[in-house]
Amino acid sequence: MPPDAATFKINPELSQRIGELAREGYPDEICGFLLGRDSQGRRHVTSLVVANNREGSEARRRFLVDKDQYQAAEAEAEREGLTILGVFHSHPDAPAVPSATDSEFAFPGWVYWITPVSKAEPGEARVWLRSEDAGSWDELEAATGSSQL
Repeated sequence: MPPDAATFKINPELSQRIGELAREGYPDEICGFLLGRDSQGRRHVTSLVVANNREGSEARRRFLVDKDQYQAAEAEAEREGLTILGVFHSHPDAPAVPSATDSEFAFPGWVYWITPVSKAEPGEARVWLRSEDAGSWDELEAATGSSQL
């Protein structure tokens, strides 16, 4: 599917919650999973699973989610009849574009919601789709709304 055919929708309260988490977690990166439905590239996030950043001393520059947290997110998605669409995380004092670390570890086909945070104030998030061959990023326009796909 060409990138211009992909869409991304998130419920407004979830978008707001990610901003709150970014504010609370500053100056460290926050992270978690985006759960929802994907219908032929039309992704609709309906739930979040917040994860603990396990990066330790590097938490201001990157995030790490351990296997147990990932498995818990998978189990939650299954219980809700959803799928993991991707992850959300913050970039403290950095722009909302995928970093070299994001590019190195991103899962192909997943969505990456990145919220910039400066002086504990979240900025406008940007949404990126990692290509299936993991060679590029495509920015998606994020729409807020609660209607189903």
